[in-house]
Amino acid sequence: MNTSSSTFGGDQGRYDLVSSLYGPGTTACWYLSALTCLVSWTIHPKKRRSGSIDSDFIAVLTFPAVAAGHLISQLHQYPALKVELLSTNDPNLLRQVAAIEASLSITEASLIVFIMLFLIATSRRCVKRAIAIAIVGLFCFDAEVFMFFVTWRTGQAQHNLSRPFLVNFGTILIGTIALLSVLKFLSFVLLGMFFARRRPKISRPEIPEPSRSFSNHRNRAIEVEIERGQMLWNVEQPDPWENDQHLELLTSFGIVVLPLSAVATSVPALSDALSASGTSVWTWIIAAGCRLTRALFPRTNASIKDLDQAVALLAGMTILGFGLYGIADAHHQQWLKMVKSREERRAIALARIRREVEQRHLQFLENTIPLPSPSIA
Repeated sequence: MNTSSSTFGGDQGRYDLVSSLYGPGTTACWYLSALTCLVSWTIHPKKRRSGSIDSDFIAVLTFPAVAAGHLISQLHQYPALKVELLSTNDPNLLRQVAAIEASLSITEASLIVFIMLFLIATSRRCVKRAIAIAIVGLFCFDAEVFMFFVTWRTGQAQHNLSRPFLVNFGTILIGTIALLSVLKFLSFVLLGMFFARRRPKISRPEIPEPSRSFSNHRNRAIEVEIERGQMLWNVEQPDPWENDQHLELLTSFGIVVLPLSAVATSVPALSDALSASGTSVWTWIIAAGCRLTRALFPRTNASIKDLDQAVALLAGMTILGFGLYGIADAHHQQWLKMVKSREERRAIALARIRREVEQRHLQFLENTIPLPSPSIA
């Protein structure tokens, strides 16, 4: 367990029991992995609809699940009264509270990430991903509910946590429990209806009549001719699939670029306002960054300068880099396939045009060259 200088300042002794698993490098690696899944499920041409469970997604699910299990274990092993956990002043117990808060930070941050991933998975109709996210997300939520019920008391002072958590708001938590119960019931009903409709039906074998066999072959031949005609006709028509792919890619790119552009355009106005009030822009940025860091990262003695945290951060950056490279390569391969398909359709169209021209030329020669007159014996 690392006992280096505190990342967020303050008393070092209070965070001695916080595991290095919740250090800044490990947590940043998890955030980067979640960002990789979010971008891949949105922009990648294959992964966004495949519903596959890859290693990055498993890592995103594993870290919060371990934190939720650790949270329940620490609450169960808390040596004093659990109802006084959030109001005790004992220095030894405050170290236990800090360790519990680190697990709680990861568990609560994962709920926001899981909601975003769940919405994307359901919009893409990726059932396996949505079910996996729902199971782990409900487990993390149940860990917070467990902490709420074992530490809750009416009128209790809750000043041992560094920031407000979901366990501090009883009305919101109970309302969320009721809403999730209704959603669970509706999910079971919909699943029952879905499997009831997919029940296989046993149909009696039909014996084809001899008189209809010839007509079936003839209809099949006609359908083949129609399909060939449609294929040749579609060669001359523009392919809307290409435009749809470009439009979807531009839309996904706009989702990322437009908010950044809005922030960039608002920076001069913010700078003027801060300079008018006598506050430096860098001071405001540093203060906002510190608040965001405290909200997203648990408080721990582990530092990003520690070897394990630096390696974890590098691993997260590597995962994000390979994810972005995979997206770019998939779009490049799709573009090459599209160009090859266009060239094949062009070759088919040119061959058909050449054949039609040659047939018209032969008909013209047959009509213009007179036949030889019969000889008189």
